[in-house]
Amino acid sequence: MAEPKSNVVDIEEQRMMQRNEQEATLDQIIPQTQSTSVSRQYASPESFVQNIIRSLNDNLTKIQSDNVGIIRINFLPNKNLKAPIEAVVERDGELFIARSVEIPLYGQGEDVVEAVDALKYELESLYDDLMEDDDFTDEWLRIKEFLKTRIAD
Repeated sequence: MAEPKSNVVDIEEQRMMQRNEQEATLDQIIPQTQSTSVSRQYASPESFVQNIIRSLNDNLTKIQSDNVGIIRINFLPNKNLKAPIEAVVERDGELFIARSVEIPLYGQGEDVVEAVDALKYELESLYDDLMEDDDFTDEWLRIKEFLKTRIAD
């Protein structure tokens, strides 16, 4: 079922506002990374800031409303993505469901962020399982090839 365009626009507007707030926050954080011990855990202050940006971009403020639409997953917790994975987020009663557009995989949660995080976990888990062997049906091999084009080890 196609998502209403107005919802996608609302989410995009919300993301733009959040990005502007994040950039303002980063302007305050960047000078601090030079002198904190936290920055020593990373190869450089730039990698520290990149991790913050990644985290801010994908860990949106918990949304408790009916705002649903299409999103792009740009990173996974333990793996790198070669290209974003698109997902549709929709409300299902009291819960939210985030489902991959390209493969039959979903995550659910009490809010949008929780649902997307669950989908990210499922993507990583499925990838790990499929990389162990090649003894799968044609459909699972197709999914494996898709994941190999999107996820870097």
